[in-house]
Amino acid sequence: MPKLDLIASEKLSPALKDTIESAPLPGLEDAPKCPDTRAAIERLLNERSAEFSPPSPSAAAGLWLLAGELDLSHDISQTLESPTGSYWHGIMHRRERDFNNAKYWMRRAAGHPVIEELANHIDNVAGQDA
Repeated sequence: MPKLDLIASEKLSPALKDTIESAPLPGLEDAPKCPDTRAAIERLLNERSAEFSPPSPSAAAGLWLLAGELDLSHDISQTLESPTGSYWHGIMHRRERDFNNAKYWMRRAAGHPVIEELANHIDNVAGQDA
């Protein structure tokens, strides 16, 4: 996975940032799951210390997508009644190529800050190619 440059990675714990950056890019549909990433995520979700609190349920939904665990991500995202939950739910359905369902959930995520940030990033990259 490339270095995190689209989000405020300085707000992530070193362990979480390392887990994300060291994970292989996930595939679509029934792509192989990544047992190493899954094990790292399980450790993060169970870790509690004065310096670290486990990721939120919405972050866990995204982390499970990273590990290729679509069902685990779906179980979480479908319970989150927020734009972030809708965003992860939409990504999960896009990964499994359920395009109509993905569009529905992305419409519910409209206005989420990550969508604007991704659009700006795409515009910047497209401008560099011109």
